[in-house]
Amino acid sequence: MRRIFSSWKSDCCRFLWNKRFVFSILCVTAVCLFSSSYYIIFEGSMGTSTVVNVLFMLFMTSMDVILLSVFASFPAVSSFCSDWNCQYIRCHSSRSGTKAYIRGRIFSCFTVTFLTVFLGLLLFVIILLFLFPVANMENELNVTNFPITRKLFMVSPWLYILYHIFVISLETAAWGMVGLSISALLPNRFIALLSPFICCYIVTTISRSFPVYLNFYSINTLEDVFKQENPILNLAYIVGVYAVIVLIFSLIFSRVVKRRIGNEIT
Repeated sequence: MRRIFSSWKSDCCRFLWNKRFVFSILCVTAVCLFSSSYYIIFEGSMGTSTVVNVLFMLFMTSMDVILLSVFASFPAVSSFCSDWNCQYIRCHSSRSGTKAYIRGRIFSCFTVTFLTVFLGLLLFVIILLFLFPVANMENELNVTNFPITRKLFMVSPWLYILYHIFVISLETAAWGMVGLSISALLPNRFIALLSPFICCYIVTTISRSFPVYLNFYSINTLEDVFKQENPILNLAYIVGVYAVIVLIFSLIFSRVVKRRIGNEIT
């Protein structure tokens, strides 16, 4: 366990103290600003926009949110490709052990990808705060039309904001793990960077014809999966869905990397 933690810590330091991490955060913020430009410029000029409304319309109506998976992949998802192609993996795995290397890379990739989107969206919200009020309790019809978002909003607008940002960050981190596992099968940087976006787009598009509990678009837009109007139950289901995805592709990554390192040694 100590070796795994040490490997995770060193990987996180390697990714977080890198200009690509800052660049990715800024790109996430830029995508959000571009995608919500109509609500910022036109509705903002009429004095009807709020931070909650802009964020809600961004997540509910724009497929551009899927682009976040591309920029979130920059800091860590292609890391195995770099390690493998420059043979850094040999000294790393021999120093910390193969198991510690694999688990540390899985945990660090998930952590950094999650933080990239979470911090990028928070920066987007901070920018909006300079332009609009947080919310208008009497005029947030879009948010209050949906059971889950209404309950969160009525407790606190900030609770809704953080809840939805967490869900989008979790989604992107899960697809980042898909990219990491694919890059272990095909250690190419471009495949690693683009595969999360491609997989996310295909699955989200296909699943829109499925029932709500299998519909990734509905899950990410906080539809009431169980019709219980319970945000905690809904969040538990969302976490469970993405935990299964992370677990499956982490096992694939682990198995492929073990085989690759084993073949290198022999």
